[in-house]
Amino acid sequence: MPINLCSRERDMKLVCHCTPSSDNEKAHKAECWIFNSDLTPRDPDWTAFHTQTQLQSLGFSVHGTSNLSFIPTAVIQSLKHLEKLTIEYAQIHEIFGFAFGNFTRIKNITLPKNHIKSINSYAFANHMELQELILSSNDIHEIDPFAFTGLPSLKRLNLAENRIQEIHDDTFESLEKLSNLILSFNAIDLVTRETFKGLGNLRHLKLDHNKLKFVDEEALIELMSLVELDLGHNTIEVIHCNDLTN
Repeated sequence: MPINLCSRERDMKLVCHCTPSSDNEKAHKAECWIFNSDLTPRDPDWTAFHTQTQLQSLGFSVHGTSNLSFIPTAVIQSLKHLEKLTIEYAQIHEIFGFAFGNFTRIKNITLPKNHIKSINSYAFANHMELQELILSSNDIHEIDPFAFTGLPSLKRLNLAENRIQEIHDDTFESLEKLSNLILSFNAIDLVTRETFKGLGNLRHLKLDHNKLKFVDEEALIELMSLVELDLGHNTIEVIHCNDLTN
């Protein structure tokens, strides 16, 4: 029988604090700290999560010289009530397709400071209820054009403080409900009409602290709901007046 994830007497490679903390009551929230560099995807310690199937919020934080180099897909798949997932200070260099297990109930995924470099196609696919995705403070420089496919409810996407230079055409096209897109503190040097194609409901767009020199005259033409645009701290030399009136 697996060790209870929330038990006070346990010898595991990760330590979790559960709410409520009673051994006799199912937890709805768990904050876990990883202090071991030998935690693999098949490590038996992961089976402890099978004892807490009612978790709605789950957080992982990696400390010291310990390491987490992967998304624990199997754990996420087993938690059918999970609505919020946070992972921070890991070494997850690449997010593969379906890394979050095709899990449809989750509403918030927060992944800051994990040294993520690339996001593959269908990385978050089929998360029908996901509303907020935070990928700030990583090393992202490559985003597959289909990385955000299958997110019909997404309203907020934060990609600030990365190394993004180029955004492929139509990358955000399927995000019809997106209202807040944060691209601050990157290295973006060009935006075109196809960059923001499909974002008719976008209200807030932050492109400050990039390397923009020129804004295409049709770059913002599809952003019919836009009420806030931040282009500060760029090196813009040319911007067509129609960009701000359409």
